[in-house]
Amino acid sequence: MSSKQVSRVRRVGGRAGIGLLLPLLVLPACRGDSTAQDPGILLEVAISPTPPGVGPARLIITVRDTLGGPLVGAEIHVEGNMSHAGMAPVTATAVEQGEGLYAVPDFTFTMAGDWTLTVSATLPDGRRTLVRKDTNVVNAPPGLGDAGGRRDAPSHDLGGQGSHAPASQPPGGLS
Repeated sequence: MSSKQVSRVRRVGGRAGIGLLLPLLVLPACRGDSTAQDPGILLEVAISPTPPGVGPARLIITVRDTLGGPLVGAEIHVEGNMSHAGMAPVTATAVEQGEGLYAVPDFTFTMAGDWTLTVSATLPDGRRTLVRKDTNVVNAPPGLGDAGGRRDAPSHDLGGQGSHAPASQPPGGLS
């Protein structure tokens, strides 16, 4: 190859390299996350019972400013998603209880496994924020074992021990 051809190959390769890198520089701007986070809003999410079981659970959301003062009049939306594909999200709107407390009295976890709750808050003045909370949902509410809520039914999860707690003892053999 002549020096002219080598120079041309280098220029074309350089342009192609820039062409390949340009989309990578633009991708972070296209995340789809247009929610402006306000650092002056603090969101805390509590779930009862803990750990939650398949079925309804109570979510308590506390909304405060950085000095700990309650923020009232917020619109609070919750979306729960499982960590694997194929499950429809569970959504709910929290009801204000007063003094910066909001509740979803019956958020329904539809399946056992790992969940992420995304809680978004929008204040009356337009400020907004969101928080994500990971949780693990068990097959039955705590204290009821895997017997569908019946303490007298045997547990099907033998935990490799080959036995289960007598009907008079709570699961795990603790009294």
